[in-house]
Amino acid sequence: MIRLNLCVSVDVENPQTPLMEKRFAENRLADPRTGVPALVALLRAAGVRATCFVNVCEQAVWGPEPLRAACRALADAGHEVGLHTHPFWMDPQRRENMHQLPEREQEGLIRWGAGFLRDALGDGAPAPASHRAGAYGANAATLRACARAGFLADSSTFHGHPFCRAVPTADDPVRAHGVLELPVSCVLRDGQRVKVDPDALDDARIEAAVDAAAARAAASGTVFGSVSGTAPRDYLGLMFHSYSLGRTDDGYRTLRPAPDKVERLVRLLGRLAARPDVRVVTLREYATARAEGRAATPQTGPGRAA
Repeated sequence: MIRLNLCVSVDVENPQTPLMEKRFAENRLADPRTGVPALVALLRAAGVRATCFVNVCEQAVWGPEPLRAACRALADAGHEVGLHTHPFWMDPQRRENMHQLPEREQEGLIRWGAGFLRDALGDGAPAPASHRAGAYGANAATLRACARAGFLADSSTFHGHPFCRAVPTADDPVRAHGVLELPVSCVLRDGQRVKVDPDALDDARIEAAVDAAAARAAASGTVFGSVSGTAPRDYLGLMFHSYSLGRTDDGYRTLRPAPDKVERLVRLLGRLAARPDVRVVTLREYATARAEGRAATPQTGPGRAA
């Protein structure tokens, strides 16, 4: 049976616009109720390993050690730690989207971020493999910069999003500008593309999207395609943000624990992971398998992702 590769990704960051507008002044990533510790516990309870895109650019606000600690906690729990780039925090000109930076500056930021992750995770950790531009604000130069910096995959493309300038594909993985582009998966709702995100869709719509994607994968008829050949339609991405574990009624001036949201995510992810027609893999695992022309093999057991 051809199984659907479900890639769960989490953007690990503080709410960006509220932080830019100084609506709050504390680093919530460290909060055991709504931050990285709560995210690790949620994913453990669901039995799911994720690709966690850490916005290390926030080190300009909080200092490097809190971001290093977040990276280590995620890696120690077995998750892939990917690079998330919001250039605003590192840029004297306060440009918010990667596509606003010349290619040379984008490459410099991506290489710096990769180095930050390597230093945070220490000797023996694999080189960072996956990147996502903040606010999906990538362009073709972003993908070229990722390729030169040694990344295997990018997941910035969000077809139809106003900040996204890199749209080599709408829904299916494709090799573009030297990396495997794994787009933000979407469904149509009232004629609009909506990302597969528990903050945007209810469980029924998400599970219907998985049903449809699993049927496409089964109909593709091959175990795996090469990067240069016709690839099976065997991929779906489900994403959310680390601060999705909390609730706000005041534009993120405060963020309080939301046990009901956490329980919903645990149950949803657990159901999806238990499906016989679904294989939950990280972006690194999917991109590596795609390059080698084989089925993705998820890591099992505790410990850092290879």
